[in-house]
Amino acid sequence: MSYTTLDEYQRKWIFTHQSMPVPEADWPQIKPMTQARAAQFWKENISAQSQMQNA
Repeated sequence: MSYTTLDEYQRKWIFTHQSMPVPEADWPQIKPMTQARAAQFWKENISAQSQMQNA
């Protein structure tokens, strides 16, 4: 799978915001998908199910 680093992830604030903190020791284990891989994953695994629920 294609991952980006947490530092490069544009929504890193989700994991670092004080209202719902993730311990800094856990940050190296967080591996966000690249935008292209996330889109592919959505198309292959979620999109069809979403369309069936809306039908």
